[in-house]
Amino acid sequence: MNTTNNIKRFVKSSTVAVFLLANVCISYAHAGIIFNLSSDDIEVGDTFSIDVIFDNPNELTLEGFAFDINDEDLQTVNYDGDSLIDPNFLSFPFGFDIDKFVIAPFPGVNSSEILLATLNFTALSAGTETLTLLGNDQFSAFSSGLFLDAFSSYEAIDSSITFEVNEVPEPSTLAIMLLALTTLASRIWKRQSNS
Repeated sequence: MNTTNNIKRFVKSSTVAVFLLANVCISYAHAGIIFNLSSDDIEVGDTFSIDVIFDNPNELTLEGFAFDINDEDLQTVNYDGDSLIDPNFLSFPFGFDIDKFVIAPFPGVNSSEILLATLNFTALSAGTETLTLLGNDQFSAFSSGLFLDAFSSYEAIDSSITFEVNEVPEPSTLAIMLLALTTLASRIWKRQSNS
């Protein structure tokens, strides 16, 4: 009899513990990130920016976020820094850097697309570049990722964008192209005047 009661208590307490644990744990998913390049034609020497937008179709309330950039791995561009567009966003520890934890204004931001930050770059050389954002450290001291709905929901960030940096056309190439266009225009003009 004693053993049966102990088993019943164990099952009941285990069921309650599992239920409580399931409700206390933060849900986990991958965030939809949209990248918006300031220019589709990036040439060596250009400065450009990339807007990082949280695609939030369910309009969850953004409470805070942070992510890291693979700036050490960038080959053709230099990462010049970032800026938080929303003046109500507060970076902690203080300073406007997205790799620190950014807290949204109370009661949070609720929209289908939320501009998180603008990343600024300078193109150094021609080639293909891939920018990766990572925010998948939910339990560190300064967590990264997206924290939603009174910090009850968490979404990891693991997104990348690939873009091209083009060579600036050399002056001799431009001169040859200008000469060809001038020659073509003069021939067309001569044909029209002869007819």
